[in-house]
Amino acid sequence: RIKKNPFEKFFFENISFDLPCEILEGLKIHIKNRIKIPSCKNIYSTYSHFDNFNFKICFAELIQNNCKINVLEHGGGLPHKGMNFDFEEKIYSKKYVWFKKHNLNQKQYLHKTLKYEYYNIRHNSESINNKAIVITTLYPKYFSKMSFTRHNFNYFHGFLILNKFINKLSKTHQNKIYLKAHPGSNKQYYLDPTLDLLKNNKHLKIINKKENFKKVLKENKLIICTSPETTFTLSILSGVPTILLLNMKNYSIHPKVKKIFKDLIKVKILFIDPDKAAKHFESVIDDPEIWYNSRDVKEVRKIFLKNAFNVAL
Repeated sequence: RIKKNPFEKFFFENISFDLPCEILEGLKIHIKNRIKIPSCKNIYSTYSHFDNFNFKICFAELIQNNCKINVLEHGGGLPHKGMNFDFEEKIYSKKYVWFKKHNLNQKQYLHKTLKYEYYNIRHNSESINNKAIVITTLYPKYFSKMSFTRHNFNYFHGFLILNKFINKLSKTHQNKIYLKAHPGSNKQYYLDPTLDLLKNNKHLKIINKKENFKKVLKENKLIICTSPETTFTLSILSGVPTILLLNMKNYSIHPKVKKIFKDLIKVKILFIDPDKAAKHFESVIDDPEIWYNSRDVKEVRKIFLKNAFNVAL
C-alpha cells in the first residue's frame, strides 16, 4: 500500500526499476552459496566488500553477530563529495583512509609499504628519457556488476578535454606525448579514451598498459594524470614532475579538499582548463624539474602528501 508521503510514493514507484531482479529472485541461491567466515571480533577488507554480493551477505550476518567490519581504502587522492554515497562509513565499523579524515567514522593511516616503494624514486634514476606520459582513465560501461544499467560516466567530456589539450600543443611537443592505458582496460566493461585519442592524433604514441608504473615514473620526464586518485598521489610521492588534468564533469569537490585544490591550481599542478594545461606544458617540458622543485611548488606538494597520504616530508 503506497502512502501519501511524496518520497515514499516516488520510492515505491521506482524501486522495481532500480533494484536488480537478481537480488530478489536469486537471494535464496546467494544465501545458500555465500562465503562463510568463522565468527570473529574484527575483519579487515580492502575491496571484497565493495561489489561482491556474496561478501555483502556474509558481512551482513557477521555484523548481526557483533563482528566489526573495518575497511582499508585500497587507493586514494582528492576525495569526491559523497563518494559512493558514503556507504562504507555508514555501514561498517571503521574506514581507514588515505586522505585525512573527511567524513564520520574515518581514520587516516599511512600505507608504509607504498611509501617505501614509491617515495622519491626518481632520486637515484640515471636514465630519464624525453617522454611525457598521459595516464588515461577508465569509464565503466555499467554502474556496477549488479546493476546492468548502461551509462558512459561522462566519457565523451573526458575525451574532449584530453583531445583539446593535445591539439593545443605544437607538433614538436605532441611527439613527446605517450599514452598509457589503465592495466585493467577491457572494452567489454570499460570505455577507454586511449584508442580514440590515437585515432584523432597521428603524432601520439602508446606504451604497454602492463608496463610497471614505478618504471614509468623513474624513466619519463613528466607525468600527466587524468584522475585525482591513486595514480596522482603516487606520482606526487615519487617526486616526478606531475600535472593533473581534471574532468570536472566527473568530479565533485569535497569541502575538506577545497583549500589544497586551490593551492594545486595556483602552483600549476592541477588544471581544469585544457588550454591552460597545454600552455604550462609547453613552458616547462624542456626542464620540468626547475618548475617542480621551485619553493612554492615543493611546499604545496609537501602539504598535499601530508593531507592525502599521511606522510610528513
